[in-house]
Amino acid sequence: MNEEQELVERSLVVFKPDAVQRGIVGEILSRFERVGLKIVATKMVNPDRDHYFKHYEGIGQMVTRRGEEAFDRNLKYMTSGPVIAFVFEGVEAVAIIRKIVGTTEPKAADMGTIRGEGCMADVIFLTAADDTEFINRAQKLGFVDYLIKPFNYERFKTALVNYQKMRDLFRDNEKATQEQLDSMLHPGMPSESGRVTKGMHPKTLETIRRYLERSPADAVITQQELVEKLGLSRVTVRRYMEYLASINEVAVQMVYGTVGRPSYTYRKMGS
Repeated sequence: MNEEQELVERSLVVFKPDAVQRGIVGEILSRFERVGLKIVATKMVNPDRDHYFKHYEGIGQMVTRRGEEAFDRNLKYMTSGPVIAFVFEGVEAVAIIRKIVGTTEPKAADMGTIRGEGCMADVIFLTAADDTEFINRAQKLGFVDYLIKPFNYERFKTALVNYQKMRDLFRDNEKATQEQLDSMLHPGMPSESGRVTKGMHPKTLETIRRYLERSPADAVITQQELVEKLGLSRVTVRRYMEYLASINEVAVQMVYGTVGRPSYTYRKMGS
């Protein structure tokens, strides 16, 4: 047995519920693979309280050092969703994994480590975790929206619609206006009356408003209808209708088809 074979080690790495919920397991996993670590086992599991007690108390003595309350908070977080367990193998695997992951506390971890910089991703939390300490921690890590189970379909749809609006804004514009941000971050906030967003033309806005006024009160107007009837591009229609939604003149609904990107429908507010 040569010296390198003697240094080959195996180590367990658990991808916690937030990594699974945020859809960033692949991104994190690639960091371990790029340095030559080999996956020898993997499994998605939902461990129970006894399992976690043996893990945290047996290895890190969490209950002994920090008390039952700290363990219970951590348990609530760890049981908010499934975890994925990986066993990595490689030369000096333990030391390499510790270097990649960083120290336990994210605020003390070095930049460049997983805990130090996090993995950038848009996050909508769908979780049973309702304690304010966990939500505060999640907010500091960053999320687009936070839904506590059980939630209804309309609330979930609202989260997706708002997220799509945000993605469209960032994709289609080099700069954002305050009203565009307010419409996403603070729905229902009054806007400055009569103020037209920079880059928008009053005549185009008036054309759209007149078309809406002539439409039946209960009409559901599609994005494609406005494109064809008014001779505008899809991007222009979406931008102006999002502005009207931000000042509560129309309601926007995202419609998912069987294939392709979602489309939008509009209703006059109050109808």
